[in-house]
Amino acid sequence: MNKILFLILASIAFSCDQEQNDAQGKIEKESQSDYKPNAESIELNNKALEITMFHRDDSIKVDSAILLLDKATEIDSLYFLGYSNKIQFLMIKQDYPRLLETNKRIKELRPNQPNWIIQRALIFELSGEIDKANSEYKKGINEYEQIMDSEAELSWEFELEFAQSLVMANHYDKAQEIINKLKKENPDLEIWKAFELQTKNELLKMMNKKKNATQCLTNV
Repeated sequence: MNKILFLILASIAFSCDQEQNDAQGKIEKESQSDYKPNAESIELNNKALEITMFHRDDSIKVDSAILLLDKATEIDSLYFLGYSNKIQFLMIKQDYPRLLETNKRIKELRPNQPNWIIQRALIFELSGEIDKANSEYKKGINEYEQIMDSEAELSWEFELEFAQSLVMANHYDKAQEIINKLKKENPDLEIWKAFELQTKNELLKMMNKKKNATQCLTNV
């Protein structure tokens, strides 16, 4: 799958690669222009990713990574990457209460980004709380639609993110309509060369595979 596409999906779901860290760091700088992450928190975050490289199936290392990220976010409660990276390890542990807790903090730090609502819906779904999941999916999609209706110009990346969120919310046909429109409006984008809108089950399988892949250190 194209790395840009995976980055968009990753923000909805749970994994973390170098492109995601770079993009999240950029968002962090833009949304909090006077904020600089604590140096010790950055070091702890990088250590958490370093010790789990090639070892995502080692529960002891995963537990250690979570402890390091807990410390990082305790030192710096605004450290977005620390919370975001913590999500991936909590997902490996299937620790749904803490996933919801961490997602809530992420949403507090990024209140205007509906992808985190879709992520919360997915956590509920994976934990078997289907009614809550459906409620959050509906809420997230409504926020996307409000942004789509209120903004005169939106990036193709945002619309692609919306399409992927629609897939996760079980609106595949509507997502395909958006993809067809994007291809018509942006025919020369490199992403289309290997693009195919995947079903929800296919996306979940891809995320599960990616969780165990080699990860890169953050570059804040």
